[in-house]
Amino acid sequence: MRRGGNVLRWLGAVFACGTWACGPAFFAQEAVQHPGAAQPVVADSVPVRSEAADVGQGCSLKGCLRRPNPAASEVASTPPGKRAVPPEVKPPSLRGKGADEIARLVRTDLASLGSMSFGSATRGGLLNAVRMPEDDRWKMVDLVNNWGTAETIRYLVTAIHAVHEQFPDTHPLFIGDISAQRGGYLRPHISHQAGRDVDISYFYTHTPSWYARVTPANLDKRRTWAFIRALITQTDVHYIFIDRRVQSWLRSYAESIGEDEQWLESVFHGSKNQPPIILHEPGHATHLHIRFYNPIAEETARRAYPALLAQRKLLPSKYHVPYKAKRGDTLLGLAKRYRTTVTALMQANGLKTKALRADKTYLIPREGPAGPAEPTPVPPRRLPPARPPTGAVASR
Repeated sequence: MRRGGNVLRWLGAVFACGTWACGPAFFAQEAVQHPGAAQPVVADSVPVRSEAADVGQGCSLKGCLRRPNPAASEVASTPPGKRAVPPEVKPPSLRGKGADEIARLVRTDLASLGSMSFGSATRGGLLNAVRMPEDDRWKMVDLVNNWGTAETIRYLVTAIHAVHEQFPDTHPLFIGDISAQRGGYLRPHISHQAGRDVDISYFYTHTPSWYARVTPANLDKRRTWAFIRALITQTDVHYIFIDRRVQSWLRSYAESIGEDEQWLESVFHGSKNQPPIILHEPGHATHLHIRFYNPIAEETARRAYPALLAQRKLLPSKYHVPYKAKRGDTLLGLAKRYRTTVTALMQANGLKTKALRADKTYLIPREGPAGPAEPTPVPPRRLPPARPPTGAVASR
């Protein structure tokens, strides 16, 4: 019975991924949000990102890394003993304030409002971003695009700290792209646009490196599971994208140390009233992709948005819309239809020829709206029964 039930739940998880997180239909919905809005930026304070500075690992249409490991010199190391202090996250400071007071704060003390996350992970922006701090418990692969909301950075530091509290001799994690300082399209990701997404390595039993494919032999199951457990129980995590085979190894380990079976089923496959937290996505046997809820940053952005727009603190942004090619489509035809150029289409999709393949999804470069995020209820944290794992195997 369990095997049949798992099949049904797996199908539900696939549906959830296609509907909520990574399917073309989800991306297509993003393309028509907020027709009169614009994406936030911070004026002149951010250096222009050149191709030479593109250290961060890129993702496919669904967020998968494709480039090889960076050279050792590209990974930022930190002196031993350095410990980061998680950024403070304050409740939204705009509650109870009228439009005039909000406009005054936007004009005179914008930084005091804290992080603001606009739009969605696949079409969004970021204001008052927080940079991932230096710490000897992690290494930054991307030296430029390591900005997130205060909530995202705090959640990430919290989960990593939990692993080192349990296992003090843990090797540093590798952290890839988070977001650009102003958010928006981050080549070549679809997501990572609003300071809520993070690419991060697994823990390894030996020779840790960025973008190393995990196997049953090199995956440090106890540390990786401790990290995932901390994300679920100590942060407002939305999704964790992990390759299905890696999921099976981690679940088997969690069962072996006595984790509650019903709780594990909910986390990996969902339940009647709850979607899964851990989802399969091709390409995620080399890294985890984590997405956090950001209720404070999103609410602040919604409340401040009219004043930001009126005071010209928001500018249009570039973004990409996925398009599934049909038989007979040409780059020239798509360029005319979407008011872009053949060159822009080729660059956005890394094309070397002008031929299109039917049923393949291509990115259409656009410029325009990305307004405040729609209110998203944050569910209660999915906590396991209040009993620790037991037995000799729990110390493995």
